[in-house]
Amino acid sequence: MRCHKCEKIKLRDSIPNVVEYAETIRQLEDLVNAGDLEVTYQTCPFDKVFGFDNKFFSPRMFHQVRCTGCGQVYGLFCDTRLGDAQLKMNHKVFDPNDYPDLSPAKKEQS
Repeated sequence: MRCHKCEKIKLRDSIPNVVEYAETIRQLEDLVNAGDLEVTYQTCPFDKVFGFDNKFFSPRMFHQVRCTGCGQVYGLFCDTRLGDAQLKMNHKVFDPNDYPDLSPAKKEQS
């Protein structure tokens, strides 16, 4: 359930261009700075998503935040190779240990 602090977050199944992605990053960063959200996981800080040369920090980026009012978790994922991103509610805080690297044998089978 969403509360007055996080109901202003616009959930998106698709963020098809860099301008909208930049606006979404800015909105989340502003809400974090205001104390309405807290960062629970990030592949890079919000202010590092776009480098000095306007290139992305990495081909795939993930930011996850939690509402400080109701505890709802939100995830923003971007895959620059596909040219798309999405902002969705998540059921739990991301833990990289939940996704161990495949062993060399399993990688060969994939």
